[in-house]
Amino acid sequence: MRFLVEEKEARYLLVVKANQPELHRRLRSLPRKDVTARRYDREAGHGRRETRVTRALTVTDLGLDFPHAVQAARIPALPHRPPDRHRQPPDRLRDH
Repeated sequence: MRFLVEEKEARYLLVVKANQPELHRRLRSLPRKDVTARRYDREAGHGRRETRVTRALTVTDLGLDFPHAVQAARIPALPHRPPDRHRQPPDRLRDH
């Protein structure tokens, strides 16, 4: 990364998942109350609606201990399933 950031002056985006436990833990412990930017996007497709909430936090002075990191962003997808219009409620009091 040093080559990309210092010599090529490039920006990069690093996706961190739970399979990187230490970095994942450090990112989850950041002070979310200090979020510097928020964005809400809603999309619909394939029979469902989805809301993405992007939260960005400047991390340069938070002791993240990750070289060249400037911001951390969290982008969870929150699915919203519409009710199934073809499904009938169970008929509990059916007479035979």
